[in-house]
Amino acid sequence: MNKTKKHRGQIDKLTSICVVLTFFSLWTSGFASVWAEQLIAFVLIFTFGILHGANDLFILSRLQPGVLKTKSSFQVLLIYVAVVLIAALIFYFIPAFALAFFILFSAYHFGEQHWHRKFTAAGMIRGLFFFLYGAAVLFLIFWAHFEEVNTVIGGLGVRSFPEEFYSVGFWIALAGHFLILISKLHWKRIKAVLPLELLLWAVFWIVFHNASLILSFAIYFILWHALPSLLDQIHALYGAFNRKSALQYLRSSALYWVLALTGLAVAFLTIEDTDGNFLSLFFSFLAAITFPHVVVMVLMNRS
Repeated sequence: MNKTKKHRGQIDKLTSICVVLTFFSLWTSGFASVWAEQLIAFVLIFTFGILHGANDLFILSRLQPGVLKTKSSFQVLLIYVAVVLIAALIFYFIPAFALAFFILFSAYHFGEQHWHRKFTAAGMIRGLFFFLYGAAVLFLIFWAHFEEVNTVIGGLGVRSFPEEFYSVGFWIALAGHFLILISKLHWKRIKAVLPLELLLWAVFWIVFHNASLILSFAIYFILWHALPSLLDQIHALYGAFNRKSALQYLRSSALYWVLALTGLAVAFLTIEDTDGNFLSLFFSFLAAITFPHVVVMVLMNRS
């Protein structure tokens, strides 16, 4: 079996495991307290979630050497950290603008991770397809928890939205996504991917409407984004996913992972949070580290 087929087999196996883990997470949330749900969600995000974006500079150096050939590793690190800090400052001073771009970037990023192996159309239609998928996922989470979402964005100084804004956004994004899917893929390919996609949307609907906001986000972010992304990154860097390559990835990403967690801890301890709205600060932090990571993943997938 060649490496590409083996990697696809690993992705398919991971998908099956994630379906089971998703329902297990939902079952666990049925008797867990709110505090326990938040603890589980944050542990998952601070481990696998942050880890999957902690190796960006190494990925650039291995897969896009031309990007780094005129600069030292230290200079590139400074540029990367500067981008994160600029994003954080924009969130602090222009939260509405930053929030809009965070959702746009995240939507595209989620869609690209899920579909880049299965949807081969080129040009703007490919980017729109990725964006609509991710937007539908985010709007479904927002719709299921619109009151709490409004509280979170209110903590950033952004006006709240009615429930209809999230529900209409979800249906428009989902309809647009499936229209492109049907119009751009051959029928044979559609029959191969459509049953699983419909099953996943049914799973997401059930989970997001029954789990809390932070657990809903963590379930999707970790199981359906971070873990497949880690598998892709390790395969791209080392040619295969196995115990040895996984350990190599952990060693190369450890420093940046610790720096990211340290940055969040410093921000939490130094920024005044009189309303106790940790989620607003937390999502601002995620947004700040998302922008450069999305760019790196686009370069990785293209190469």
